[in-house]
Amino acid sequence: MFNKFFRLLAFGLILIAISGCNDNDTLESKHPYVQFFYPFNNEPKIYVYRDIIGGLDEQFHRVYSVKDHLGQHIVVERYASDGRILEA
Repeated sequence: MFNKFFRLLAFGLILIAISGCNDNDTLESKHPYVQFFYPFNNEPKIYVYRDIIGGLDEQFHRVYSVKDHLGQHIVVERYASDGRILEA
């Protein structure tokens, strides 16, 4: 009986360890327009947007995600072409 308890306990711990090993920490959304929004990334990414007509009019968006007690959020910081932060 004592041996069955340890086998059951070991089996349960192995199941918990296997189910806890998930390398995918990104959230997959099933929304039909998910491709039009910024993805959740752990490292900051910088996107450059340039006006086609006025080629020197550029904007830089620094996008990263933060996690707090309310959940995961995306932060978008918008910079001008001269490096000034416009909004976050």
